[in-house]
Order: sequence, then structure tokens, then C-alpha cells
Amino acid sequence: MKKKKTVAFLLAILIASVGGFIGVAMATPMSSGLFTLSGPSVFAVDIVEQAAFESGMFFYSASNEADRLGVFSPADEPGAWAVFTADPWEPFSEGFGVGFSVVNTGETYLSSGSGSEHITWSQPAPGVVLFGLEDLPNLGDRDFDDMVVGIAGCGLQPLPTPAPVPEPATMLLFGTGLAGLAGWRRRKKTA
Repeated sequence: MKKKKTVAFLLAILIASVGGFIGVAMATPMSSGLFTLSGPSVFAVDIVEQAAFESGMFFYSASNEADRLGVFSPADEPGAWAVFTADPWEPFSEGFGVGFSVVNTGETYLSSGSGSEHITWSQPAPGVVLFGLEDLPNLGDRDFDDMVVGIAGCGLQPLPTPAPVPEPATMLLFGTGLAGLAGWRRRKKTA
């Protein structure tokens, strides 16, 4: 009976340890929400606005969120477009994000960090990225079509998210589980 309890305990520890690793992997986004541009220019177009509130869009520097380059004002309508050359604004080559400012609520959402849950993005083709904004507080209806913007540029690509480092307690738990299994197996062989 004591052996069954020990085996069950060690098995529970092992399962919890593996579950912790799986949880870390599943919670990790594919990208940081930041991008780089290696080409000479970037093209932006306001595709759709189904907004409850007026919104504007801007690029911001990955190293300094206050360093911003305005793209669309709240007065711009779908179909508006803009072209920026990469030379005058260094964050295009070093790392930049996309932000939205919602006029009526005073909120600002960034593709990386503050308010990133209000922005979704996809890369349908190399060098093309589409961004969707949910402008309602508490994510409202989660349709992400309140402002849809496309940006394109030669060499436009997402910056990868650094791999997560498991916390020490998870590693200790996993190691303890493995040591327990090894000891149990060794004890079973001698018996």
C-alpha cells in the first residue's frame, strides 16, 4: 500500500512538472508584436473602420515608446494611405511597433506591451502585416474590425519573442520527480 502511495505521489509530481512546461510553451506568443524593416520604405493603408469611437494609428520605437511617427489621424477615413521612407526614422531598422489612440476614451494601445490585447495582427504574405483594433473598453465585442490597417514593405518582418526560461521552482519539481522515479525503479529492480 505504501508503494502505491509513493508511486502515485511521484507520478503526480511528474505530471505537474510536465504540465508546467507545457503551460509555459502554450502561453508564449509567436512574436513580440514588434517589427523591423530592411527595405527602403513602408506603405500603410487604412482598410476598414467599423468603430464605435474615432481612432488614430502610429508607429512607435521598440526602445522608446514615446518616440512616435503618426500614420493616420482620427479624421482619416478608410482608403487613406501613407508611405514612409526608412532612412529618417531609425526604429524602422532597429525595431518598431504599431499603436492606436482612441479619441473618445483617451486610451492608447500598443502592439507590444500596454493594451496589446486590443490589437490582433497577422502576416498573410512576406512583407505584409494586417492589424485589427478592438476599441471598446474591456475588449467589447472582440471583433477587431474597429480599425483595420495594412502595412507592407520589402523586408518587413516580426521580431521573434525570446524563448521563455522556466522558473526555478518548476525545474526543482521536475528534477525531484525524475529522481523519485529513478529511485523507485532502482528499488523495484533490487526487490
